[in-house]
Amino acid sequence: MNKTRIIAFTLVLGLMLMGAGYAAWSETATINNAVGTGELKVEFVDDCDHPRMLGAQHMNYSITHGAKITTVVMGNMYPGAVAYYETHIENLGSIPAVLNNVDVVFSAASTDEIKDNVRVWGMAVQERPGSTLPVDSSYIVNVPLRDLEGALETAMNGFNLQPGDYICFDVIDDNFKQELAENIPAYDPDSDNCLFFTLPACGVGNDVEMKCAQFDIIIDFKQFNQ
Repeated sequence: MNKTRIIAFTLVLGLMLMGAGYAAWSETATINNAVGTGELKVEFVDDCDHPRMLGAQHMNYSITHGAKITTVVMGNMYPGAVAYYETHIENLGSIPAVLNNVDVVFSAASTDEIKDNVRVWGMAVQERPGSTLPVDSSYIVNVPLRDLEGALETAMNGFNLQPGDYICFDVIDDNFKQELAENIPAYDPDSDNCLFFTLPACGVGNDVEMKCAQFDIIIDFKQFNQ
């Protein structure tokens, strides 16, 4: 074998070995990725005695509860009567959530007279497990029933629910408790801390007699950065 062939063979062998080495290095440089997605899940929840509806003596009332919708029925109200609505709305997902919108849909049985005369009072409170103080709160003050949708949206619009956070309707302000007691004679500040539907004791005409209020409260939340 002459000198030229030996050199050529050596170059070819060297290139083959370089290729094998490069291929081996390329294989070990592969990166495996795993991507997971979060869950958006904010719902009405069953918690202790929630949800529940309480009412004055002789009233007819009920609450039907689902994950995204609650149906409230109030009948046989009379001047001075109060119905109490308690529920929890909880972030059961893995990402923060904010309110998108609230829909309040009245049935045909809910007349204009009842929507104009029944008033709504209360507070919406954002709570966080393990915290002794509320994260945020807002007020619903003497709102006509027909405006309940806007009142709930305004009350919860600033809440940023972290996973595990929940919204309840609780009166945590002593000054507001005093205001409620002055405007709702049947209110007991020591035990009644809910969302209140009341037919005022004065100024209600006979056109409200024999009327029923029935409506759905539908909640819709979105991810915090939308």
